[in-house]
Amino acid sequence: MSFTIAEIDESIRASSPVRPPVRTPVALAPRPVEIVPPRRLQIITAADFLAEPEPDHDDLVDGILPAQGACLLAGDPKSFKSLKALQLALSVAHGSVDGFLGRPLRHGPVLFVEEEGSRHKLRERMRSMLAGLQVDQPPDFHLALHQNVRLDEERSLREVKALAAELRPALIVLDPLVFLHSGDENKPSEMARVMRAVVELAAEHECCALVIHHLTKPTSNGPKVRRPAERLRGAGSFRGATDANLVMEREGDRTARLQGEYRDSEPLSLYLSLDPETLLLWPTEPPESARKVTRPELVAWVTESGQVGVTATAEKFRVTRNTARDALTGAVTAGVLDEAQDGRRTLYFLRNV
Repeated sequence: MSFTIAEIDESIRASSPVRPPVRTPVALAPRPVEIVPPRRLQIITAADFLAEPEPDHDDLVDGILPAQGACLLAGDPKSFKSLKALQLALSVAHGSVDGFLGRPLRHGPVLFVEEEGSRHKLRERMRSMLAGLQVDQPPDFHLALHQNVRLDEERSLREVKALAAELRPALIVLDPLVFLHSGDENKPSEMARVMRAVVELAAEHECCALVIHHLTKPTSNGPKVRRPAERLRGAGSFRGATDANLVMEREGDRTARLQGEYRDSEPLSLYLSLDPETLLLWPTEPPESARKVTRPELVAWVTESGQVGVTATAEKFRVTRNTARDALTGAVTAGVLDEAQDGRRTLYFLRNV
């Protein structure tokens, strides 16, 4: 059998697989890149700045707290600092005619952020104080209780700022600082972020932002007298960011001393007395502090008692807690007494020879 060339070509074409045509890739056009202009700093001329209206009040509480600024209130445990903060908040929210601690105050809404303590205990304190202030329920007092607020977390800070924008408070209380962040209080970079948040709250909402904090523990070889700002626990970022630093110290069973150091005002020193029924603090005369505790009578007192604390020594000799602490730490330095921590207290006892 013979085939023609045309028949052979047709047979080859029929038996060969069909190959798809080769396509030349087409280059896609690049997407346009959105150019975001850099943020410009907001500036104001000297003329416009000087023409701005002055605030109605320089102080939230006359001579104690500024109307606008970041402030710290620090003290040892059971130094009445939380009682003072709550009394202040209720007084501002109510607009008490008696002011606060006998001083005029600015009335306005209050945002009270509380991350410590039980609901029951706080409710008991509020009822006692409101009865003492002779008011029912201040409508401008707003409580954020156990909301896990964190000043160093952007989302949490935005929520606080949004609430402040809604309430327009005259005062924001943040209690206590140790529960309001997740950083290390001894690292300036971490605490600077926390304090920047407090400064922003005060500046953006033109209010007083008061943070409750703790003091460093006294040491036997430490300085006897220090400025209030130097006694704050943690990094120096606290001191540099604040407009007011307040320190509360117990000076007896129902007496405390309030000291204040300010960026733009004179220092404050005020003695307060606690009413055990209403839990309100009122100004009082300073205790007799001229008397010193001699070494022989201190040794006799420790020998009789076995071990003593600062408060018990102050009440025994009718002196201030600072005077009692100086006498005890001086005896430790002299090698007469030893000291040991008992929870949050420091106990002193005779040194074994």
